[in-house]
Amino acid sequence: MKTFTNLVVYILLGILWLLVKTLPYRAQMGLGAVLGRVLLHTVRTRREIARANIGLCFPELAARDQEKMLRENFRSLGRGVFETGISWWASESFVRRLVTVEGVDTLARALEAGRGVLLVGGHFTTLDISCRGLGTAIDFDVSYRPFGIAPLDAQVIRGRQRGAGVAVAKDNFRLLLRRLKQNRAVWIAVDQADTSQGSVDARFFGLTAPSASSVARITQAHGCAVLPLFFARRENLTGYLLQIEQPLQDFPSGNLIADAERLNAVVEKHVRQIPDQYYWIHRRFKGQPDPYNQPEKS
Repeated sequence: MKTFTNLVVYILLGILWLLVKTLPYRAQMGLGAVLGRVLLHTVRTRREIARANIGLCFPELAARDQEKMLRENFRSLGRGVFETGISWWASESFVRRLVTVEGVDTLARALEAGRGVLLVGGHFTTLDISCRGLGTAIDFDVSYRPFGIAPLDAQVIRGRQRGAGVAVAKDNFRLLLRRLKQNRAVWIAVDQADTSQGSVDARFFGLTAPSASSVARITQAHGCAVLPLFFARRENLTGYLLQIEQPLQDFPSGNLIADAERLNAVVEKHVRQIPDQYYWIHRRFKGQPDPYNQPEKS
């Protein structure tokens, strides 16, 4: 079974490589939107998770507006597949033309303290191309979550290291801490459900969600700065905007729940700016009662 899975992944990667290398950017975005519509009607479990998340986070929207956001989100997910391919295989000059990075001076000032920087943000559909684009402006490392599929994990590492210096596995805290001690900037996502030991229940969109306390613990122990990172696809499909924001002040506070909620608030602010580009297909609100009523584990 593993051999068959690996073969399928190799074939899909080959198809994506061919399309990225031969199609113009706008054609890729158009094909990505079509792919998103296909996914909307075929990946039922993820569609229902996204529908539930949107309903939970935007209860003020009418049902038709929630469904519109769902459709737009899947178009964004489809485009994200091609954007990931661009991040892996496009030339440096091509990526530079697409991406605008703001706040480089803010990061430079934060690094002057010599204790490293955590760039924190959420999971958006443009994550990989933003990673590649950020590397055109700054030197940084990035975390990643292994899929457990060898050829895909290998490609993710190669792809992310085209923009970043070192790709750090999400659970490799020793490497993360070592890079911070070397006064590196490390980009990590802080918004997915964390049910590991040491996690806390913190508010996200006004709802209780299992949240990581690791950023507060690391910052408390090592004194690194924490800077939010916002990234988005421009509405007119002319490229991408990345903004390194000002460091969080009085962080950590010593209260793990309050600190987790502060990071959740950063992500929530970003989501509200571009809700169609957020990664809604993740089961963010795990717990009892289960709002998804699905057996998914991620």
